[in-house]
Amino acid sequence: MSYYKNHMFICTNQKDNGKQCCANNNANAILAYAKQQAAALGLSKESRFRISSTGCMGRCAQGPVLAIYPQGTWYTYSSEQDIDLILDAVKNGRICAEKLVKEL
Repeated sequence: MSYYKNHMFICTNQKDNGKQCCANNNANAILAYAKQQAAALGLSKESRFRISSTGCMGRCAQGPVLAIYPQGTWYTYSSEQDIDLILDAVKNGRICAEKLVKEL
């Protein structure tokens, strides 16, 4: 059993030579925003929720990406509003279907 009910991993990887990566899409700022918004929503250690930065998650072509475990739900985002939608879904125990990573 997972310690966290929901553990959000946000890729902040930076690739060399200008290759497509999450860091090129403001991932570090999104990470900070997500942590701030999660706290405001009451998503915290006490509610068994955590947000972590991670290196490359191997889905660069679909990025920027984040994943929530232990469910294994993968999302893409392009704005703070997208993060708001995803966090709201997590808080309410549902999936944010419109932001799910599309399978190739």
